[in-house]
Amino acid sequence: MLCRNAIDGHLLTQLRFLLQRQREEDYTKAFKETGKPLQTLPIKDRDVLPYVTTYAALSVGMQDTIGSLTPKKQADIILIDMQAPNTFLREPSVALVQSVNPGNVDTVIIAGKVVKRNKQLLPQERIKETL
Repeated sequence: MLCRNAIDGHLLTQLRFLLQRQREEDYTKAFKETGKPLQTLPIKDRDVLPYVTTYAALSVGMQDTIGSLTPKKQADIILIDMQAPNTFLREPSVALVQSVNPGNVDTVIIAGKVVKRNKQLLPQERIKETL
């Protein structure tokens, strides 16, 4: 049987889904136990970021190679345009999890090589040369 997902494969969409699902569970549990809604959110936007960094690396057994900005690890980095209308007034971790979309990605660096700059992919031949 083929399993289909109701949400897209974009990594930040997955983070949003994870965060909202956990908040739903926390809210439901609190309401069942106290009869009152939560007064504060027990999980913050920044709390889900490790799921696409350190936890992701650990889940594929590559925590010694990737997953954090640490000396001697391979670094794949994205730089986000935080001046865009959907991001500029938000705290960075909230903007990243709740608002950023692929159009906000300004620069992509893979294994230390720039493959996207100023929101434009470098030509294929240039990318091949750098990787």
